[in-house]
Amino acid sequence: SRDLSEDGDVVITEVERQPSHNHKGPTTATAADDDHNNNNNKSQGDLYLHPMERELRLRNAGYSRRELQELTRPVDVVRHQRTRTLQTLSLEPWHEAWERTRRSCGKVFLSRHARAHR
Repeated sequence: SRDLSEDGDVVITEVERQPSHNHKGPTTATAADDDHNNNNNKSQGDLYLHPMERELRLRNAGYSRRELQELTRPVDVVRHQRTRTLQTLSLEPWHEAWERTRRSCGKVFLSRHARAHR
């Protein structure tokens, strides 16, 4: 099954898939080595799987490059949005002040415009 972790990465807990034409039958691949199955005492660094290794394991499990790209694209979009939000978060008070000013000026100009057209 595929899930999203808290940081938006795709976490593949266990993959059961009908393989492509070059495989002889259904295969099961795990995202972590057998020694990681009991990960209660493992740190995040111990559980990290290099992207090339993850891709190799998924390719061996029968996933095509296209499938992997299609599955990771939405995750990348969310990750970039989150990064952008963190980068602009410090500007939020300025943005709110600008919006308040713009609304108040808009009300003044709208009221003048409405009075002029009566």
